[in-house]
Amino acid sequence: MLVGVCVLELRLPHADSLKDKRRVIKSLRDRVRNRYNVSVAEVDHQDHHKLATLGLAMVCGEAEPIQRVFDEIVRTLDGQVEVELLSHRVEFY
Repeated sequence: MLVGVCVLELRLPHADSLKDKRRVIKSLRDRVRNRYNVSVAEVDHQDHHKLATLGLAMVCGEAEPIQRVFDEIVRTLDGQVEVELLSHRVEFY
């Protein structure tokens, strides 16, 4: 059994308040959860309205399916107007 963890550093250029940020992050979190069946949580920058760090987790028997899902999520986020993907990293445990 492998656990894949992906950490996404995001910038929210159009968020003018924490309320705006929460709305965008909640929508993004729900879409990613529902579409890709991964666990998602905001793990850093909770008090900064222009930045967010999301942690994603997925469990599988092999690394390749996890990597494929995380790659697709990153590609999807690259096309979003409401968030800018600053960086991402994937680790396996």
